[in-house]
Amino acid sequence: MPWQPQNLMNQRLEFALKALRTENFRALCREYGISPEVGYKWRDRLLQNGVEGFGELSRRPHSSPGKLSQEVVCRMVRLKERHRAWGPRKIREIYRRQWGNAPSESSFKRVLEDCGLSDKRVLRRKASETGRVASGRKASACNEVWTVDFKGGGTIEKVGAHR
Repeated sequence: MPWQPQNLMNQRLEFALKALRTENFRALCREYGISPEVGYKWRDRLLQNGVEGFGELSRRPHSSPGKLSQEVVCRMVRLKERHRAWGPRKIREIYRRQWGNAPSESSFKRVLEDCGLSDKRVLRRKASETGRVASGRKASACNEVWTVDFKGGGTIEKVGAHR
C-alpha cells in the first residue's frame, strides 16, 4: 500500500520506527509499497532531524550554479556605461577579450535590461507592410500598377552593339 495522504506523517513515522528495528529492510519496504531508496530516505530523516524531518521539504535548489557573481555584474555594467550605444553582443565580446570566459549573451541582455541600461529590441515591420509594391493596390486593368526593379549602378549598353 503506497503512502495514504490523510495519514502521511503517521505512516512515515511508523515506517521509520519499524525500519530501525527490522532485520529485513526490503521486506518492510515491500509491505509499505515503497522503494528501498524512499525507505532509506525516511529512515535517515528520522535519525538526522527527528519527527520534524517528516514534512515535505522544498524542492528549490540550494544554490544556482549558473548565477553571476557580483563582480561579473559590475564589470558588465561598467563596460556598458563606457559604451552606451553598444548592445549586449558587442559588450560580451569586449568582456571576453578582457577577462576571458564570458557569460552568455542572454545573461548580458538580462543584466543590462535589469539595470535600465538597455531597451528591449523593437521589431521592424514586415517587408510585406512597407513600400509601394506592398501597398495593397490591385490592378483592375493591364499596366495600371507599375514597379521598378533596381539591380545596382552601371552603364546602360545598347542591345546588339558590337565592338
